[in-house]
Amino acid sequence: MARFAEFARLPKSVQFHYIVGQNFTEIDQQVPICDLNMFALRGETIDMTRIRMRVQSLETSCLFMLDSGVENALA
Repeated sequence: MARFAEFARLPKSVQFHYIVGQNFTEIDQQVPICDLNMFALRGETIDMTRIRMRVQSLETSCLFMLDSGVENALA
């Protein structure tokens, strides 16, 4: 994330919090209030209903990422 912050020219005051969980219910209990939540998606299908529910429950900006396993934007 340090490289991402540098490449994106984010201010040094930006704080990152890493939360690992198996499901959104578990994650919801740990997510601090923030300006942007970034979620890694797994699997081959995307459940848009779950994604919409997540955005509505957090009431903040969310970025959902699905790794192709082929390319690395920071490489």
